[in-house]
Amino acid sequence: MTGPARTVAIVVHALLLIIALGPAIAWGDIESDLDQLLAACAEKGLFSGSVLVAEQGRPVYLRSFGSAGIGSEEAIGPDHAFRLASVGKAFTAMSIMILAEEGCLTFEDEVKTHLPEFPYDDITIRHLLNHTSGLPDYVVLLDEHWDREHAGSPDRKVATSGDA
Repeated sequence: MTGPARTVAIVVHALLLIIALGPAIAWGDIESDLDQLLAACAEKGLFSGSVLVAEQGRPVYLRSFGSAGIGSEEAIGPDHAFRLASVGKAFTAMSIMILAEEGCLTFEDEVKTHLPEFPYDDITIRHLLNHTSGLPDYVVLLDEHWDREHAGSPDRKVATSGDA
């Protein structure tokens, strides 16, 4: 493996080592090394993004590197909203499975039970997880209705049935 693929592999391995060895090493020992590695990758155009490392639920490292897009001069910051497309599907599915295990929802619940403003009837959480809902192309809907300016702001959250 050479070039960009090797560099990306090194970054991924470094992050995995941090996750695996985090409790065994002092965070300060690796923070500057991680900064140097990610900054070097960003300078070569091999990495753009934000990295968050948390210990016991508290952020211990949050840095952003690179630009907002190919050919863009806009620097990425910690509040930058990324269009990640399908990357979040696995995380969302796992979160839903945890909520189901905790009894907060079932796979047979209609989406409207938890998101009353959802514009479609008779679509269950299982339909969404199995990609069998029959929803239209969401990219077109996002382009028409998504408020990009506020999409990634911390005050945005999904209301749950228990919210007042």
